[in-house]
Amino acid sequence: MAAAGATSARSAVEILESLGLPDGVHLECCPTSSVCTGAFTAATMAEHPAIAMHALKTQAVESGELELAARLPTVGLSSDDPAVFNASLSAELTTFAKALAISYPSLSV
Repeated sequence: MAAAGATSARSAVEILESLGLPDGVHLECCPTSSVCTGAFTAATMAEHPAIAMHALKTQAVESGELELAARLPTVGLSSDDPAVFNASLSAELTTFAKALAISYPSLSV
């Protein structure tokens, strides 16, 4: 997710537009399988692109830039194939909540 390297919500929207993605597109994320397959290789889950998108969207909402926040993607978490990756949806949510240092209700921004 190239836009995760963006430093502001506005720059993330510009990057997503340049990729031809529509405003508010939904991106599905399977963190454990991303690590197991080598698609995500950073040292900590806190560096995952979905975490960055969540942070940018939260920042836009908290600063009152609601139209800009609505243009950013929503990110859904999934457990992919639990039998293969040994990861439940609860485990994925727990991983992301810990990386964000937040509780589950905050994941809905």
